[in-house]
Order: sequence, then C-alpha cells, then structure tokens
Amino acid sequence: PASGGSGGWGWNSTVGNVTNLTVGQTYPFTVTVIQDGNENANGSITLTWNPADFTGPTTGSDGTCSTASTGNALSCTYTDLSHQYKSVGFNFTALADNPDAQVTATVEVNGEQATATFPVAITG
Repeated sequence: PASGGSGGWGWNSTVGNVTNLTVGQTYPFTVTVIQDGNENANGSITLTWNPADFTGPTTGSDGTCSTASTGNALSCTYTDLSHQYKSVGFNFTALADNPDAQVTATVEVNGEQATATFPVAITG
C-alpha cells in the first residue's frame, strides 16, 4: 500500500532487537507511520495489548489520545503527519511474567490501514 507503518521495542547495542522485558520496568515502544504516496497530515495510531501484561502506554503530547474503557487499547489521532515518516514513542510498563506478550499497532492514513504485532517475553 501507499501508506503503512513499522515499530517495535527498540534496539540494544549488546543484544540487538529487544525481545525480553523485565517485570516492573518501563520500556519504549516506537511506531513509525510511513507514507510512500501522497502525503496526508491526518491519521491515527491504535495500540492494543493484554492489560495483564502491561500498564497502558504513555505518549508524547503531539497527538490526541484516548484509552478504551477495557484498558487494553489506546487510539491517537494526529494532524501533523504531513511528511513521509513520523515516529511516535510510547512507554509500556511490564506487569507479569509472560513469554508470549505482545502489542499490536494499527496505523491508518490516506484511507489505508496497516497492522503489525510485536511479540516480547516478560520475565520477573
């Protein structure tokens, strides 16, 4: 598609891609909105997770965000996506051991949607 996204738990120079988190620690999670076609200023990012695995994310102040009443989704709208790439950082706190924890990011822009799931292990 002409629009999409990417993201993840980040990079550690010692271990490479971050694949393990520690209970009680807060970690950055980045979503990058990519517009390969005509650039549009408006779009959204929605994150979903298991509330037993994470305390919902905190974000920067450049979007308008709301958390679902179930505590397992955060939707943010943006009016400043008018460039090819925009990365948005979120912070999640790991709550409990789970070797199969994950966060799913859905990006919507230019009427197109892209979704990716980012697995990670949480250990105490």
